[in-house]
Amino acid sequence: MRKISEYGLNELAQLTFVKDFLKEKRNDFMFRRYIGKAASQEKDFLDRCKALAGGNIISIIAFEQPLVLGWLLALCKVYLSEFEILVFDNSLRSELRKDIEEVCRKHGARYLALPPNRTRHVNRSHGLAMSWVYHRIVRHIKPRYFGYLDHDMLPIGNISIIDKLQRQPVYGVANPGNNNYWNLWAGYCFFDYAQIGERPLNFLYDFTRYLDTGGRNWDVLYKGLDIKNLDFAPLADREIKLESGATARTVQFVDDQWIHIGGISYNNNFDEKRVFFTEYVSQMI
Repeated sequence: MRKISEYGLNELAQLTFVKDFLKEKRNDFMFRRYIGKAASQEKDFLDRCKALAGGNIISIIAFEQPLVLGWLLALCKVYLSEFEILVFDNSLRSELRKDIEEVCRKHGARYLALPPNRTRHVNRSHGLAMSWVYHRIVRHIKPRYFGYLDHDMLPIGNISIIDKLQRQPVYGVANPGNNNYWNLWAGYCFFDYAQIGERPLNFLYDFTRYLDTGGRNWDVLYKGLDIKNLDFAPLADREIKLESGATARTVQFVDDQWIHIGGISYNNNFDEKRVFFTEYVSQMI
């Protein structure tokens, strides 16, 4: 939450800072309650991950899109060999959790169903899931490097994220807020565990600072980093054409070698994109 001195006169008159304070305390309560919940297969999952200590891991928060997750896992085998992929299922529907678990089994990815996360607020759900993974899994594994990917990111070429992390403690897409606040976009963010791993990270949002999912990490992480001395992953919208000659589509490219499908979780609009991306991915796999 921003400082009271950063609120305007109208906001002060309307007691906006009081409302923001109460919302933050509500989120803090939900944060503590959720990361205190154990997953049903958590102990077995951690046992299977013991060999990853000191290695490099990427966590994917899956949500009700087994087809797209399968594409991501298949392409990561080709283009992202420097990381081990872990999938954490935040889906609401049990039948889709079964489908996602089967996709992970097919592609040899470690899978864990997260505890039920009933909030319908997309940012809160995602932030709680990321926080749970960090506190209950990442901090137990103690990797060399770790990060998070959105489940609808598709690598299309080789890129070394580790090369970036060897020069700076964090890497990803910069998400600017107001008053020089910033954080890394939750869909593409990576960290050097040795440098930041013992911090009490909180991946919830901080809308008072105009920061999306992960914005609560400003106080414990980002404000201590000099943004002018960091490299960030570029974003660009580019047109993709299919070999069949079907209508081209403008797609968001992340770090030049990733495609972000976008908008296929809570506010699902995947159906109108399904045919295009099915053909596109079939040209690559």
